[in-house]
Amino acid sequence: MSAVKSRGAMPMIRWGIAALLVLSGLGLTAPEAALSRPDPEGSPPTSAPRPAPASFGAPRVVLGQACTALDAPDPGSRANVRLAATRLTRVEVPPRSEFRFLEALRVRGGVPDEPGRALLDGAVVEEPGGGLCQVAGTVYAAALRAGLGVIERAGHSAAVRTLPAGLDAAVSEAGGTDLVLWNAYRFPVRLELKAGGGKLEARWTADSPGVPARVGRAADGALVRRLPDGREELLSPAPTSVVSQGSARRADRPHDPLVP
Repeated sequence: MSAVKSRGAMPMIRWGIAALLVLSGLGLTAPEAALSRPDPEGSPPTSAPRPAPASFGAPRVVLGQACTALDAPDPGSRANVRLAATRLTRVEVPPRSEFRFLEALRVRGGVPDEPGRALLDGAVVEEPGGGLCQVAGTVYAAALRAGLGVIERAGHSAAVRTLPAGLDAAVSEAGGTDLVLWNAYRFPVRLELKAGGGKLEARWTADSPGVPARVGRAADGALVRRLPDGREELLSPAPTSVVSQGSARRADRPHDPLVP
């Protein structure tokens, strides 16, 4: 009789422990408004981005996403994009911490370095790591919508075809140029990347809702980010040209790749 009672009590104990764990976490995931740069009075950046567990568990909340066409004409650029997406997907950024694009690649297998197309002083050239700027730009565009802060971001020397002006992000090992973002939330955020089917998709996700911003065009065609508190950030004036196949052509308004 006592053995039967012991077996019956175990599920109740497990349920009680689970309930306590859920309740204990309720106060730890409140969203915090995004910052354009780290709060000088806040906690300093902690550890580098770390891989997420193998199992995603419960469905994730999509804070922000973006999509660009994966149609580079050279195989080196396409290979670099796919490898970078594979290495960076499911990188988790702790609360009040930095995400460094190139550093995250270094600690997850290295920066892809196949010769590929890149922009240098407004001209299309071939150099190691060509194509990585598309990954960085797509990640940046998604981060803007996710409400993440921006510490460091460099634009290109000319307009690019895959992203509107103001949403591109130049990265270079040789030039020391990186994309650095800031997670101002009180909970971790996760980067998810997928390259295939002719497109590159980037999503910032979390276990809790955030305070995503809106990215769009003003009446004059300028690209802006509208923050939850009503502030508006100018990302770029209306673009006037696009670089394709080594030459520039006029474009009143290039295709906006952001997912609606």
